[in-house]
Amino acid sequence: MGARVSKRIEWIDVAKGICIVLMVVGHTRLPLIISNWIWSFHMPFFFFISGMTFKVGNYKSMNFFLYRKLRTLLVPFFVFSILVIGISESYEVNTFKDRFLEVLVHGWGGIALWFVPILFLAELLYYIFYHLLSRNKKCFVVILIVFAYLSYWLSEVHLLLPWAISSVFLAASFLGLGNRLTDFILNVWRDKSVKKTFSFLLISFCIGGLIAQFYHLDMCYNIITSLIPVYIGAILGILFIIQLSMLLTKYMEYPVLKPLFYIFSYWGKNTFFVLAFSQCIQLCLIQGMNSMDISPVLSSVIRHVSMWIILFLITEFFNRKLSWILGK
Repeated sequence: MGARVSKRIEWIDVAKGICIVLMVVGHTRLPLIISNWIWSFHMPFFFFISGMTFKVGNYKSMNFFLYRKLRTLLVPFFVFSILVIGISESYEVNTFKDRFLEVLVHGWGGIALWFVPILFLAELLYYIFYHLLSRNKKCFVVILIVFAYLSYWLSEVHLLLPWAISSVFLAASFLGLGNRLTDFILNVWRDKSVKKTFSFLLISFCIGGLIAQFYHLDMCYNIITSLIPVYIGAILGILFIIQLSMLLTKYMEYPVLKPLFYIFSYWGKNTFFVLAFSQCIQLCLIQGMNSMDISPVLSSVIRHVSMWIILFLITEFFNRKLSWILGK
């Protein structure tokens, strides 16, 4: 397999931070052309980058793999799910119980926490097939293609399974691709001149943006309008974010870029909290500001600034007082 990511790499945190911010922004009233572009790659990106940081060799047995994923993914998922339901719903016990049972049976639907169990299942699927086929690279590539096609077929027959399970195969495909391309991206892709970098950013944005206007991907509901262009558009968006984060990290000492580097790096290290709480905080703020007589633009600015401040406070509290919940 070659060398895996053995230590925390700064540009990966920056890339995750850029993408998580774009994910939040993508759920606002942006111009459709930008919103479509963000939606074309933001969830595939997180599966791809998870593949880059997924070290199969760290898990000596299936039991150890399941234990670690239970601690780092499923425990925080259920804890945060309970908290989000408690924040979002009324405090009546029956309402809370009904909502909890609904999530337990059907999953989160459009709430961003749907990503976590799908990541767990995608990693489990990849882990199994990696051990079965790691010596047969050609067969492994075929399996990744088959995975992607399975999700596309489920989309075509309109078979939407609970917990967004219909998207697991596509997620495993992106995760596997990220895992397989790690060495290339770390050792070859990053060594590009500034001129080549900007050229790639422009070309990938234009082509990926154009594809996104005609072909759509929503992994939460496994909507794939056409597999090949959707997959190409997602890869172009992923590589755009990776290249941009490498550029920002390389020139982070510039005064204008330094604050951006630290902001994106911070949220890249704490994406779980943004996934868990950003939407419910926004909903609470919208409800709380409904009676205020202010312009929509000012209202949006206040909501977003308030949301990031609240997210920061929540993140710091958990990291300092309850880090065990995240398996740290």
